[in-house]
Amino acid sequence: MVKLALLSVIICVNTLISVGYSQSSDYIFQQGFEHYESGNFIKAKSLYEKAIEIDRKNKTPDYLKYYNLAVVYKGLDELEISIGYYDTCIYLNPDMYQAYDGRAGSFMLLGLFDKAMIDFNNAINISNQSLSWYNRGLLHFWQGNYENAILDFEYSYNQQNKNSETLFLSLAKCYAKTGNIEKAIFYYEKAIKTMEHEDGEAIEALIWIEANKSNLDKTKLCKLLNQLIEINNRLNDYLFSETIKEYSSICQDD
Repeated sequence: MVKLALLSVIICVNTLISVGYSQSSDYIFQQGFEHYESGNFIKAKSLYEKAIEIDRKNKTPDYLKYYNLAVVYKGLDELEISIGYYDTCIYLNPDMYQAYDGRAGSFMLLGLFDKAMIDFNNAINISNQSLSWYNRGLLHFWQGNYENAILDFEYSYNQQNKNSETLFLSLAKCYAKTGNIEKAIFYYEKAIKTMEHEDGEAIEALIWIEANKSNLDKTKLCKLLNQLIEINNRLNDYLFSETIKEYSSICQDD
């Protein structure tokens, strides 16, 4: 069966916020932002911390700098430290919903689901953004509350009013978990249509659809499985190993 672990990129990676730089600390901050965007988290962290120290000496704390530093620490998987910087950001600007979303993501990854739920609820109450609804749905999924996850994912989709591969895949996986095969197939097919190319996720979804049809086409299923094996080998990864193992027995010679 298709892996039911949802994509976590939306929850685990926040969009950093860039500001202008009329002062020295802002200039350093902007340099840090550029290093982050190029993937150099260590250098970005160093520059953000330097900018914050300048602001501290000038007694001009800037919540955006603390927010961006929190995101960098999360990217470095230093979750407890990231939470501390999100705390400071929220103290300086209690209405910044992105900080609640970001801190909730760190709580989730630490398994602190109750605290994550409080922060997602705060983010929704402040700004009612589609991303916050999606993130809360992801938390419901992780907790096994699939019906609540479906409600949040669908609300997020209706707010976006546009096709979203990630949302369609998430809804498909939720419906699969609840045993609603028809709905799961419906959303897997919608997800595939939104994909720019048939990557591993798309092939895996097609395998799941074919395997759950009442009239199984073994030839088609095995062809798809071979494509997935090629992708898995090319990536030198175990991302799709569970699906490959599950369906390989069907494709073995009688």
